[in-house]
Amino acid sequence: MSSPFLSLMSWAEDHVRLFQFLSAIVAISLGGGGFVLGWLLRHAKAQEERKNYLQLENDEQMVFEGHVLAQTPDGKIKLEVVSWGPKRSLGDVFNDKLLEDAIRKAVKHENGLVSLPPPGQFLMMTCIKDAVVGNDWTANPAALKGRPVQEDRIIIAPVVWPGAREDRLLRVVIIDVDWMARLADPAIIERIVAAESYYQHRAQRLHDIAAAWAGEQKKDREVATIWPMTIHSAKLG
Repeated sequence: MSSPFLSLMSWAEDHVRLFQFLSAIVAISLGGGGFVLGWLLRHAKAQEERKNYLQLENDEQMVFEGHVLAQTPDGKIKLEVVSWGPKRSLGDVFNDKLLEDAIRKAVKHENGLVSLPPPGQFLMMTCIKDAVVGNDWTANPAALKGRPVQEDRIIIAPVVWPGAREDRLLRVVIIDVDWMARLADPAIIERIVAAESYYQHRAQRLHDIAAAWAGEQKKDREVATIWPMTIHSAKLG
């Protein structure tokens, strides 16, 4: 009678291909499982990093942006977006805690022209106007030096447009008022060519503002979201 050991060895020899197959399956499972697990962990980390990135908020800041439009010989309209100074904090411009809180809340929820309940709208627009032109234009250095004072009619429009990373930033759009009637025509959108391609979408945005301008002109300044104003000794182009 054969011993149990010899019987086991004989059985193993008869099933060696089965063991090889099972070993290959186990190796592939471990390797593939490790790859899939690694990919899932990397994907989860990337998603978390993107979530954290998108949650970075600029709702404590605002930026003033001049939109310079110029007709070109080929019939196109060149658009340049010029920062009107650096980004500024809400506290630096408004200096009123209740007003700042109302603006911060609007920035989180608005998309387009910013509108605050009275008297917030008037206070916000007044502060923005002062930030652009100053409280007293006669204190302008050009006036002090005796040079002729130039006047430019512009509109100011505070807006919230989601940025490249979906941040919420208060932007003050500045446009020469002479362009507003032309920008209200939807056909002009196709003719506008931004100097920097990443601003090309502003063509539609400017049209939206100009389209709203017709109605905003008829509103009292206490509630209007777009204001006309005059700047002295400064040009938009």
